[in-house]
Amino acid sequence: MPVKKRTPKGIRPTITDDMLALYARGCEIIEEGEFEGREFGEVDVALHAQLGRKPWEASVFDADLDSEQPPAHLRAETRDWVEAQALRRELQAALDARRRRGRDAEPRDADRGGGEAKREPALVD
Repeated sequence: MPVKKRTPKGIRPTITDDMLALYARGCEIIEEGEFEGREFGEVDVALHAQLGRKPWEASVFDADLDSEQPPAHLRAETRDWVEAQALRRELQAALDARRRRGRDAEPRDADRGGGEAKREPALVD
């Protein structure tokens, strides 16, 4: 008997290096204030697709995700909003962990007779 192939709902995607690179670049663009440009749109669409999000679902870059509850105009789509918020938190946690590992792996200037290790500024608080 034929079986319909479909992606089960509620399964989160595995965060990949490509997703982290796109998320980090999107955060950089937002910090630079260029989030209305073409590059941001391309980054947002590419990450949205890699996360398996539908075009009408909330983006992980949506500013409304910073609040504790969805804004009134999104209350009907609470599940989508909560999912996007959870994905953003996972991406940010993975990016933060990668940065910590990178700093821990960097050779310290002190080991070479210098001062402290160089640190990169955080992209997103």
